[in-house]
Amino acid sequence: MTRQEVEQDVTGLSLLRLGEVRSFVVVSDVHVRSPEDARAVALVRWLNGLERERAEALFLLGDVFDFVDARSAYHRGLWRALFLALAKVRARGIAVYFVEGNHDFGFEHQLVSALHGNFDGAGDCVFAITHPVWGEVWLRHGDDVVCPPGYRHFRGLVKARPFQAAAGLVPGLFTHTFFSAYARLSRTRDKYRALDPAFFRSCLERYFESVKVTGKVLPNALVLGHVHVNLDVALNGVRTVAGPDWFSFPSAFFVHENGHAVREWIGYGSDAASGGTTVGRAAPEYTL
Repeated sequence: MTRQEVEQDVTGLSLLRLGEVRSFVVVSDVHVRSPEDARAVALVRWLNGLERERAEALFLLGDVFDFVDARSAYHRGLWRALFLALAKVRARGIAVYFVEGNHDFGFEHQLVSALHGNFDGAGDCVFAITHPVWGEVWLRHGDDVVCPPGYRHFRGLVKARPFQAAAGLVPGLFTHTFFSAYARLSRTRDKYRALDPAFFRSCLERYFESVKVTGKVLPNALVLGHVHVNLDVALNGVRTVAGPDWFSFPSAFFVHENGHAVREWIGYGSDAASGGTTVGRAAPEYTL
């Protein structure tokens, strides 16, 4: 698996073609707050148990952190155990790809050399792969697809190189404390907790139509993070898969070489904390 082509998605993000991937697993929207919280501990434990026989590529589709600036030595030190677990995943022969979400910063523009051993690819981008059964699959965070009018302008500002360079001058301890507190507060007001199906569907259809208007061919499948719902439907001829978020329902989405897809629900109760494994709660299915 090597990056073969770089194109531009209709939202303005880079679309990076990786070639054939025979099996893969997706995790998104963990929203870890501190290295000691249950979600962070469970994620590191799950990563440490992920073997090459289960997937040849791991895609982290954004918002793994409640807030992170990967250029900051403070943030890299804070999340050392998680970054180390990702490096170990790569050492076992599994390619690791990281897509920035709206809570993740510092992976785009120029990944710091300290993290070069953690990822095969990382950035504010869309990854495109070819699966032997699923066909062409696009994997992205999706906050620039499922969003209200005008959001992309704000997103473009805060993700731009000048803004991030300026933000990088702020001490890491301050940004971690401030933005983590802000994320917790905003989540209590998060409209996506009651995501309107009509709004969600209209956003997806508008995106698919925008792709077709440019003359490009739609993918066979689109895999999203961001929306915090458990979705697997066919829309406009595209198999559309979303979530659910690890934050609410710890889980991983596996696609095997034979095309079979399965969600693994991951527990982190007392048994898991003592080194055992537990089966987590399954998220209700979401319909459009």
